[in-house]
Amino acid sequence: FMHTKISNIPIVDLKLASRILSIAVKITMIHISTCSFVALLAVTVSASHPTTDIYYHEKSVLGPAMWTFGPKGIFIHSVDGSEVLHTLPNTMFCPTHTDYMTRQESDDCSFFDVASDGHKHVWAAVHSGVSRVEAFEIDTGALVASVPTCSTPLDLDYHPAREEMWLHCAGETPGHDGHIDIFSTNSLAIDYDPIHLNETGRVYGRSVFHSSLGNSGYASVYNVPILYKIDLSTKEVEERFDIPLSTGSYEMAYSPLNK
Repeated sequence: FMHTKISNIPIVDLKLASRILSIAVKITMIHISTCSFVALLAVTVSASHPTTDIYYHEKSVLGPAMWTFGPKGIFIHSVDGSEVLHTLPNTMFCPTHTDYMTRQESDDCSFFDVASDGHKHVWAAVHSGVSRVEAFEIDTGALVASVPTCSTPLDLDYHPAREEMWLHCAGETPGHDGHIDIFSTNSLAIDYDPIHLNETGRVYGRSVFHSSLGNSGYASVYNVPILYKIDLSTKEVEERFDIPLSTGSYEMAYSPLNK
């Protein structure tokens, strides 16, 4: 290439020709050096690829399954119930503690509620010595996150449009001064500030979060005659509605058909 290039140039000035040749050689050396770097980088990336992504390419998927949650852990069955596909023992995520009902030492799990986002994770609200939300990979049953939360986590509700899991608790814990906690189903590391319902004492109740409700959700408290309207973006109580002729409310049901 360089020979052809130079032979086509009328050589009137030998110094000029020498300079052109020198530039061509330098460009070629840079090109070769760059290619070597790219090749080396490709080899490095190729060598690390199997170790970093092998789990995602070769993991064994459970397929359609039925999950059961109990004191001794989680059992994932085939849909006809004939086979246990995977087991997660209670000792994996329920430490030894004093049972709040029997006052005896126990390592049993207490699952208050379970929900799934339908494509990534299965979420479980656990109160066994400490209050936490456990997230399990839906394809394999693997435990992928154990997140401390507010006291006595009661009610999990998934919001598919926002890809968020909302949790109603019965009380506060140190570091979680609120009664409603929120988790991103896209990033398990995101930590939203919990929502405080501004009530004293325990706030047993339920919540409704649904895509058809737009930017709002609703929560109840068992001993307060108020329906709380929550702004999903600001994560704050937006409005309070009095519930006449009552001392409080607990269970809630919402139908998008007759809203």
